[in-house]
Amino acid sequence: MDVIRNKNKTLSYCKKKFKSLQFASLDENNFFYPKSFSEFLSNIQSDQFNLQLNTEIIKYKNFNNKKIKIYNSLKNKFFNLLKKNIKFKNLKEKNFIYNHKKLIMNKNIIFHKIDYRHKYALGKILKKNKNYRIFDDNKFKLNDLVKIEKNNNLRNQILKSLLKENQEVKFFSNLLIKYLPSLYLESIEENIINFSDKIKSVPFKIISNAHGWWANDCFKFYLATCLNNNSKYIDIQHNGTYFIFDDNVHFNISSLFRDKFIGWGQVCEKFSNCSSLPALYSIQKSKPKVSNGNKIILMSANISRFFEGYRNSYLSGGQNLKYFNNQILFLEKINSEIQKHLIIRARFNVKDPNDYSSYLKKKFKKIKIETIKKPAFDRLNKPDIKIIVVDHCSTPWLEALFLNKPLIMFWDRNINVISKEFLKLFEELRSNNILFDDPQKAVARLNSVYSFQTDWWYSNKIQKLRKKILNLFFIHNKEAINMWNNRLTNIISS
Repeated sequence: MDVIRNKNKTLSYCKKKFKSLQFASLDENNFFYPKSFSEFLSNIQSDQFNLQLNTEIIKYKNFNNKKIKIYNSLKNKFFNLLKKNIKFKNLKEKNFIYNHKKLIMNKNIIFHKIDYRHKYALGKILKKNKNYRIFDDNKFKLNDLVKIEKNNNLRNQILKSLLKENQEVKFFSNLLIKYLPSLYLESIEENIINFSDKIKSVPFKIISNAHGWWANDCFKFYLATCLNNNSKYIDIQHNGTYFIFDDNVHFNISSLFRDKFIGWGQVCEKFSNCSSLPALYSIQKSKPKVSNGNKIILMSANISRFFEGYRNSYLSGGQNLKYFNNQILFLEKINSEIQKHLIIRARFNVKDPNDYSSYLKKKFKKIKIETIKKPAFDRLNKPDIKIIVVDHCSTPWLEALFLNKPLIMFWDRNINVISKEFLKLFEELRSNNILFDDPQKAVARLNSVYSFQTDWWYSNKIQKLRKKILNLFFIHNKEAINMWNNRLTNIISS
């Protein structure tokens, strides 16, 4: 729905600005309907699927358009043929019995995907309680999920119930019902029954984050089966965008099924059933190290070509060219002597048709581009790093503040819309020459401070601001493991 709304807004703006504009559209014979959310996420970055969604808007708005032909390669034709031949289980006529088999509850507390980026921290936590377990991802396979044919009668009944809504709401609802895979409607009951048959008991508590339930369909149905049998779910913050931007999609969605939420900082405590604990990113084997080197590291991001629905920042996607342009403006103005000390840590999109990574390597031959082989903390904590530069608002700038290394940030404030609650705080970052809206002003700051000692960073004013931000968004404590265990013990016993 977010993607469709965004496209509607963008295309309507283009039409208003250029009244004689003719849009490209796609013939419905070339339409493709994802069978799962992960398949949708994969295809949302393809030109053809985006053209398909644009076509839905263009048809609804009756915009002037011209159909374009899609010439599929032999390989694509082969895969499309395979998809068409996928057998769907036809259970449209089945009368479901809605009293599922009730499962017994064991004493286990299951962790899922917490070890994805916090293996060391989780290893320490697991030793605190004999009932702590890691969810076995190999236990369930995607092939185990039943996909039932779409029931058009059911979908039409849902649409009829929306007849009183205005035309635009009906249009959006129609598209949602049209694109919603049967896995998340007609197939729900059958898969819950199947999962109930497969698992002998359910855990007392399940602890995970959006890395677990966002796109993992097997875990979705496992979690649904457990919740149906009175297990409780605890959701954990998984990146640094929570609460800094309004309307966080992961936080909002998990509120529909979580029992508790654990955030990284004090800001989350204003919400019901939410509490803060030291960020798992802060629980590391090695302690923060003092810098004695001369390297600058630019923490880059993989910005999607098309909007993905995360809202309010570069990470929403669709602004990759603006993001790349700001990065180029920054890199072009770095003093040539400083350039040879610069490292770009990047996760480039391998499917990027612009091949931005090759462009960077050709244009800036002195700059080292480093692939991501180790966690950000381990890389940033190396003593050779003198200054950290961050060009997007996510986890890296909070890790930099935690490590207490000199930090310079820049991003477009019109794309990265900070919550009104924290505008004053981010103005403090600007007034202290840490955050810049203009990449050229950010690089001017880097050029001016690089040759000096880093005493400016350790001034009382900046350190006070740093502590204020960490308390809000990224708390840390030497007793973090015990704090986690004590809080989990309280949650488990409540």
